[in-house]
Amino acid sequence: SEISNRSDRAATPMSNVVYVSLDAPANVAWRVNWTNSIKAAIDMCPTGGVVHIAPGTYSLTAGLNVTSAIRIVGSGMDRTILAGGGWMSNYRGITFDASGSNAVVSDLTITRFRKEANGGGVYGGGTLIRCRLNGNVSAGLSGQNGGGAYYANLYDCTVNNNTGVNGGGVCGGNFTRCVISNNYATTGGGAYGGDTCGKDSLITHNYASTGGGAVDAGTYYGCEFVSNSTAGPYPAEAWDAALIGCRLRAGTNLIGAATSGTSRIYNTLVGSELWTFGAGTGDTTNTLDSENAQLKANTNILDWAAGTYNGRSWGGDTGAPTDAVARAMANGA
Repeated sequence: SEISNRSDRAATPMSNVVYVSLDAPANVAWRVNWTNSIKAAIDMCPTGGVVHIAPGTYSLTAGLNVTSAIRIVGSGMDRTILAGGGWMSNYRGITFDASGSNAVVSDLTITRFRKEANGGGVYGGGTLIRCRLNGNVSAGLSGQNGGGAYYANLYDCTVNNNTGVNGGGVCGGNFTRCVISNNYATTGGGAYGGDTCGKDSLITHNYASTGGGAVDAGTYYGCEFVSNSTAGPYPAEAWDAALIGCRLRAGTNLIGAATSGTSRIYNTLVGSELWTFGAGTGDTTNTLDSENAQLKANTNILDWAAGTYNGRSWGGDTGAPTDAVARAMANGA
């Protein structure tokens, strides 16, 4: 179910609270537990407890493992910063194991982590609220998906400047009311994976060298896609993805599908740009399934294939249909 904006702030008995600060305050008598180590705080925090982290930049020499349903609460994403070792390191920021999948992390930044496996910043099914994932990297031969987050649940987060082979920003999981920006990958610059679900989010200025500058696969509801890009003929915004109630603008080669794949757009507004359907190479084995899609002026469809457009079947063609035909295909005329 949808997480409310206040569910991460529920009252917790003081005996279950652990405090973290870089410097000991002058008066700590009222504190139940206190440490300058986030790892030590997580280890001593009981299930259902809370770790409060004071403002500051915490330079971590190893990743954090969350193994129970606790809450980790920073002092704001601009005030509490967990920093990794940068490009030469090999550990991610936070790993949620199976027992920690109900854990919640909020109000902090996770930055400069690198892992030669899936999930550079965060790995696993935990939940992040009002967090920033910035400048993290997923690299290596054994796994390289989700530079920012791998199969996490993100709410009101910023995911920017992360790098991965598949899914520079996120791979798998869910994100809601997030900003996914300036991430880089080979496929799916912003997001990657058929079981990725994005809602009411801004996906902008991401880059992929092949399929899907913004997203590769997955389902997206009410998202806005702005100025994402790819190299060559590949679609800048969506590749093999379902877009429902979304808005696409300021790009070229917007939507495509892999061979024998399907791109699906429903109730989606496509801006006044060049809309290329297919891989941009004249491949007519792709299909496009659309319903109530709107094309604004000067929008054309190129490299289009046989498919279903608002309930009507149209034959494929490797050339560009006239604007009138493009509108008819998208709007069911």
